[in-house]
Amino acid sequence: MPISPAGWLILDDCESQEVTLSRLTITQLIKHWDDARRRSFLCSGQDCTFCRAGIPQRQRWTCTVFLAGRSARWEFGADVSIALQSLPPGDVLAVTIARNGAGRMAKTTIRLTNVVDKYIHQKYGHMVQR
Repeated sequence: MPISPAGWLILDDCESQEVTLSRLTITQLIKHWDDARRRSFLCSGQDCTFCRAGIPQRQRWTCTVFLAGRSARWEFGADVSIALQSLPPGDVLAVTIARNGAGRMAKTTIRLTNVVDKYIHQKYGHMVQR
């Protein structure tokens, strides 16, 4: 299952996952990417060591997703945040998250999952056209 021991949704390169996403839990973060340590750090605001060193700030977001009866946190960037705004309104959405590519150059996409058609297909063995 793509949930880490710390409770984060982790997608491998070229993997996709259907989840239920809670828009009510979306939180914005400001982070810095440290190339030497190959990881990101939260910006501490005024007097931030990374800001003083000239390392650019990056906007990131986190939210709660539900997968196979378990909850997890998921972190995403600006592209996904913009895509979320184009999805239909609602506090909870069934979505497919896809990680396309490899490493830091991978692009993450999100799209609405058609839950009703999936249910009908599984129950009756055929797809209902709408």
